[in-house]
Amino acid sequence: MIFFDLDNTLLDDDLATADGLDALHSRFASRISRSRADLTSEWMRLIDHYFPRYLSGEMSMQEQRRARIRQVFDAIDSPISDDDADAAHRVYIDGYEQGWRCYPDVVPTLGKLSHFSFGVITNGNNEQQRKKLERTGLARFFKTVITSDEFGVAKPNPRIFAEACRRGGVKPSKAIFVGDSWSADVEGSRSAGLYPIWIRRGGAAALPLTHQPNVPTIQSLDELPGTIDALTSLATYSL
Repeated sequence: MIFFDLDNTLLDDDLATADGLDALHSRFASRISRSRADLTSEWMRLIDHYFPRYLSGEMSMQEQRRARIRQVFDAIDSPISDDDADAAHRVYIDGYEQGWRCYPDVVPTLGKLSHFSFGVITNGNNEQQRKKLERTGLARFFKTVITSDEFGVAKPNPRIFAEACRRGGVKPSKAIFVGDSWSADVEGSRSAGLYPIWIRRGGAAALPLTHQPNVPTIQSLDELPGTIDALTSLATYSL
């Protein structure tokens, strides 16, 4: 069985985020003093700061969304109300959702690997993550979908990978996990006994070689069938 991460592995989340920020910046240009480029940098910094707090249960999804909006607007404004923060974030979300699209290599690759069962293991809001799969037409491919929101534990905790394997009816040692995050996806899946494959779309910066065990690395999903063929030809590994 092959499990996949969702954002920036199957779905181009960076592009969708850009569409959401375009909508936010256009709608609130008079209240956001940052340039469009600076808004992107600040937004990604705020995601890196607040989203882990949501995953850990420290903040709700709505609370971390409000916190991000307030910091974007607070450069020139006094703190805004919850209702105003929610309305502003809705502008971003509308643009973000309109930007949802899977990478062009996804459906052809899943077709080439159709003799396997597929699953998704993703961090995030259960409703939103499942909606992404439905809107992009990918839901039909996946036997098992598990989200951190629904399960209560986020990647890289090995428990979420183990639970996905249990639901998929596969031993971890017989499962592959493909994802773009070294810590959440590669290290997390490996710690649970799955076989990780690291996808580095767009040539994401590599880790120092001293920190990398022998993990297959691909630049796109077009390379996945050949990589799996190479793995299954090894006497020590079979699916």
